[in-house]
Amino acid sequence: MSAQPVPIQRAPARVLFIDNLRILLTALVILHHLAIGYGSAGDWYYDENGPITTLSTILLTLFVAINQSFFMGFFLLIGSYMIPGSLARKEAARFVLDRLKRLGIPILLYTFVLSPVLIAILRADRGQPFDLFQAPGFGLGPMWFVETLLIFSLGYVAWHTFAPRTLTPRAINAPGNFVIALFAFVLGVITFVVRIWFPIGWWLEPIHLQIAHFPQYIALFVIGIIAFQRDWFNTLGNTSRRVWLWSALTLAPAFLAIGIAGGALEGNLDAFTGGVHWQSFVTAIWEQVMGIAVIITLLVSFRERLNRQNNLAQTLAADAYAVFTFHPLVIVPLALAFRDIAIEMGVKFIFIAPLAVIACFIVGHTIRKIPGAQKIF
Repeated sequence: MSAQPVPIQRAPARVLFIDNLRILLTALVILHHLAIGYGSAGDWYYDENGPITTLSTILLTLFVAINQSFFMGFFLLIGSYMIPGSLARKEAARFVLDRLKRLGIPILLYTFVLSPVLIAILRADRGQPFDLFQAPGFGLGPMWFVETLLIFSLGYVAWHTFAPRTLTPRAINAPGNFVIALFAFVLGVITFVVRIWFPIGWWLEPIHLQIAHFPQYIALFVIGIIAFQRDWFNTLGNTSRRVWLWSALTLAPAFLAIGIAGGALEGNLDAFTGGVHWQSFVTAIWEQVMGIAVIITLLVSFRERLNRQNNLAQTLAADAYAVFTFHPLVIVPLALAFRDIAIEMGVKFIFIAPLAVIACFIVGHTIRKIPGAQKIF
């Protein structure tokens, strides 16, 4: 069956179901970091050493593992999906200047202002004086993602400008479930190989990139570009959603089984993060298949059922980028404020989580009220 070439459509500035996905993913970023602070494994500014049960540790770790399997890659997928249309509207020079402003300025703001302020808050809480030279606190923190998006975006502009056209725009049905599953498995194998030398937890400094997750990030960014050219977001069907929904529901408890079999409960965690270990191989495969399963499930579900917005959703979508940028300065002081409440950590997470999400969106909305802020955030 041949597909008829069609002109590249200039995608509208706003696609409602994608905006709604950004709201969800931003909320998950907040909850992800909060969960690390309250007992899950991971890197975050603040870890609270309160009472925690084994069940809470397992559930928080599962929540963080599922998030990690898809949410930053999903951000890159939907971000790159919007790039060809934006580039067509603005042309290369204007597009690059816009990216440098909207991505570069928040990176500099976080690195040289927000991060030092956050470190100062933590040092003051520990009774340590803040010395700008001994403990500057400069760092990208979660803005590594914005840095990555900037690098990838500029790379696409360079390819689009100088490379020969190798992709003819045409409407083609999205790949079938077997091809998608094969892609996820191969991506898992590549991820395993990369983690032999760059395990989870190893960061490339000073640009603060965790190479262990970059096979997925690169792949999904490229697929987002192709998906726009081929109109894949609109041709994925409900049959695919059902298949991958059940796959995700099956893989969630499988993660626990992998952890128990691999000795995670006995503290044997390094074997899961990288190196030539069966635990690392199975974890990499699980992570990529789970990530693809969740992405397809959410993408089709939001397209079919949440491709609309009321006034509140429009506001939340507009504020999401500011929320992402400023959320560490909200949830760390919030956790400090509730630190002396002596309850089990899993219970505290459930209690603090909605407060953290609401507070972050309020702060993000307030930031965007500052004159000129909406041109950046």
